[in-house]
Amino acid sequence: MVSARQKAINLFARSIQKPALALVRPPLVARFFFDLNARLFFRTPRRLRQRREVLEAGGQRVPAAWLDLGGSTGRGVILYVHGGAFMLGSLRGYRHLVARLADAAGMAACFVEYRLAPEHPYPAAPDDVLCAYRALLGSGVAARRIAVVGDSAGGCLALSLLHRIGAEALPMPGAVVAMSPIVDFTEGSPSLKENEARDILIPLRWARRGLAYYLQDADPRDPVVSPVFGRYDGAPPVLLQVSESEVLRDDSRRMAEALRSQGVTVRLDEWQDVPHVWQINVGRSPEADKGVTDIADFLMETLSD
Repeated sequence: MVSARQKAINLFARSIQKPALALVRPPLVARFFFDLNARLFFRTPRRLRQRREVLEAGGQRVPAAWLDLGGSTGRGVILYVHGGAFMLGSLRGYRHLVARLADAAGMAACFVEYRLAPEHPYPAAPDDVLCAYRALLGSGVAARRIAVVGDSAGGCLALSLLHRIGAEALPMPGAVVAMSPIVDFTEGSPSLKENEARDILIPLRWARRGLAYYLQDADPRDPVVSPVFGRYDGAPPVLLQVSESEVLRDDSRRMAEALRSQGVTVRLDEWQDVPHVWQINVGRSPEADKGVTDIADFLMETLSD
């Protein structure tokens, strides 16, 4: 049964955030309101430690931030890729989630500040994420101690990174987690229509706007764009979390099927009565706290192997 706190978050998302997302068009304005929302509702953890760094690999550079809460970080590194329809998202809006997740898993967290559309369309974002992964390997972090974690658009980038790692014969990470990822730019998932009215947070017109900014002239069937079409031989265990009522529900279901068909161990968790990427409300609702705890437990179990 959904908690009272989650019900309040759902009501605010459906009555305020969803209509606002549908109306706000300029990406700069959307970014402003995203950060304002973060300042109003996402409390910075008291013990947060934050250090910015520019990661370098193969002649490329990408800004990043290291986050932890002062606890043990010996299990490995979370490479976190944020969401925001490829056009928004920031450290200020995600550091509470990323730091809490890393602390729960006993890991350090590296938050990638990849370039955003429309100023930087495809392939800027996936190139930046690949650069960050290469940089971690180059710094001496063992691949099996890296967990790639992303939400929404970031979940897409995390899974497309997994495809590229295999295509370029790089060492595979120890685990991948994708929260409510978009995985198919051809819009082949039935839940896009079935759940359009049921989705608590995401209006399709907003999502399509961001995807158009990002995609531009790229092929939507390119597996780096749409990871559901990728190859995943030898990939590590993958955890997918999604809400049963969101428009991207079937993207996760189809991604799970694609991975399993290639021999990948997959865990698909479908939740009830929560919005898209509900985990971002960690510290504000029991459902968000449980979602983050489940991810941390998955990482601890997987990386210990």
